[in-house]
Amino acid sequence: MEIGLQPLILKENKSSQKILVLSVGNYSISLSLKDYISGNSVKFVKKNFNKPLPIKDINDELRKILDNNIDNIEINKIMLFQENDFYVLVPNELYSDNEKKAYLKYTTQTIEDDFIAVDNLDSLQIKNVYIPFVNINNLLVELFNNIDYFHFNTELINKIYNSRDEQEFFVYVDNSKIKILVFDKEALRFFNSYEVENSTDIIYFILLVMKENNLQPEKAVVNYIIDYIYDDLEDISKNFLDNYKIFNENFEVDYLHS
Repeated sequence: MEIGLQPLILKENKSSQKILVLSVGNYSISLSLKDYISGNSVKFVKKNFNKPLPIKDINDELRKILDNNIDNIEINKIMLFQENDFYVLVPNELYSDNEKKAYLKYTTQTIEDDFIAVDNLDSLQIKNVYIPFVNINNLLVELFNNIDYFHFNTELINKIYNSRDEQEFFVYVDNSKIKILVFDKEALRFFNSYEVENSTDIIYFILLVMKENNLQPEKAVVNYIIDYIYDDLEDISKNFLDNYKIFNENFEVDYLHS
């Protein structure tokens, strides 16, 4: 999905160009620079917030992070992942372009002027219908002219699905929020986000989702994807879960930046 006034101008010396990847939400903003040719990460920064940042303040924080980290760097491509709870997943067979706002009314409050975006999860035959942070898009278009933007959940679900090797239960852990995914063979059986304050909250929601999906804690394997460290999570997990492991191996960058 692209918006903007004109495409970025490609320079002849691609060895100096970078891909800018941004993940922006109320609880954190992260930035990575990747080499244009190899795709390897050359820089990663992240700022967490102690309490949810009002939407109106996100732009100011994002601008500060950009000013401090990409000055005089040639950016060839910009990818933005927007993390918010203004979304709903709709199976392709139930989706209609004319009903986008109707799908959202059960999960979030909408107003007449809301712009609604749609991402495709092609492998799962699902649409992610959501309200993007338009002010963030406008800021980046002003700075870079052309961006690709997606909902954070779209990229997270796609990446886990494409690398899961038939594993079923995943818990993505970030600052003050977790996301739980349950797959059944090639289908997404369950997905939801939860606000948390500590490791006990995380375990509570894991056990709740297992109960709702008729999964047994002594048999189900919990795959943690850790983008924020709760120091006692593993110790508490040992007390309630028979089988768990850390799915992501690179803790130097967040999962969607790796």
